[in-house]
Amino acid sequence: MLARDEAAAAAAFAGAVARIKETFQPKTTADNLSIILSNAPDRDARAFAEPLLDAVLACIPKEETWSHTAAKVEHLMVRYRIRLCSQWRVPMTYVDWKIKGPKIGGCSCDYGCPCEFNGRPTLDNLCEGMEGMLIEEGYFGDVRLDGLKIGARFRWPGAVHEGGGTIQGFIDKNASEAQVNALFKILSGEEQEPTTIFNIYGATITTELEPIFADIVFECDIRARSGRFAVDGVVEFIAEPIKNPVTGLDHFAQIVLPNGFEFRKAEMASARFTSRGGGMEMERDKRYAALFYAAYGPHGLIPDETDAAMAAVA
Repeated sequence: MLARDEAAAAAAFAGAVARIKETFQPKTTADNLSIILSNAPDRDARAFAEPLLDAVLACIPKEETWSHTAAKVEHLMVRYRIRLCSQWRVPMTYVDWKIKGPKIGGCSCDYGCPCEFNGRPTLDNLCEGMEGMLIEEGYFGDVRLDGLKIGARFRWPGAVHEGGGTIQGFIDKNASEAQVNALFKILSGEEQEPTTIFNIYGATITTELEPIFADIVFECDIRARSGRFAVDGVVEFIAEPIKNPVTGLDHFAQIVLPNGFEFRKAEMASARFTSRGGGMEMERDKRYAALFYAAYGPHGLIPDETDAAMAAVA
């Protein structure tokens, strides 16, 4: 029986995850789990936990092996625990924080990137790339984060949602100890809902390399579809307009995701990037790039601020 408070719900779901790990060594896709969880009978709290667990277990072939899917299982189950708690009007409070500013990034996929449409990578059956952000306005509680730059390089051995990813973060070396601690909490998914960008991507990561503290070059002109993100001797990412192959003129395009967790509207560009060291070597040209403005907080993307900022710069 599921008691109507957050602690009991958390305990019930932790037990369910433990039973999955102990009973089988499953490997299945996050898509299948999402379908199961989305249709789980949650109208009656008492009947929720066990049917959900049974449904998940029933879909998993016994002979398959456990892998990074474990983290995604736990992430999705926590997501639905949050949904239950909201129905019971159990308040969930977080430290007040926000990071807001322009962001550029891209990967080894073709222009458009199938990941944005729940597809698979278009090149070498892997997704690798990097991103950078200038925090024009930011804070974590009483700690101001204005003017700091952050970034990351990443690689997944297949589709992002299948997990198994590796990531390495870049932190502005000008950040104070208090600012570094604040950024670590935000970027690691603390003090926020499990459905934010940092927790969603975090659930797909199995290897996190030590962060690099360095001078970070960040340039971004969203209207011109151009930008640059670099850490000397480690990574360089250059975005420039896509060229029409016939006329040679700039080709403008956007991706609009009304319910996006990373962005709601992004300008498309052509990426050229290199990465050195740390087992994360990359050399790509004419690949997917996106430039956009985003505001994130404890509850995820902040729609009003994000939309207003994009309208002002696009």
